[in-house]
Amino acid sequence: MDDRALKGKTVLVTGAGGFVGSHLARRLTSLGALVTGVSRGNSNGIDVTDRQ
Repeated sequence: MDDRALKGKTVLVTGAGGFVGSHLARRLTSLGALVTGVSRGNSNGIDVTDRQ
């Protein structure tokens, strides 16, 4: 896939508070995507909001 394919696209990542979801969100952001992440809860105390 061309790395530019996601630049400026909006992507929804479910499970963004977990290990895989958070890493996916970071990678998509690094490729230029606008990422919105959702998660069931924040039981481990890690804040994943507003990361850039």
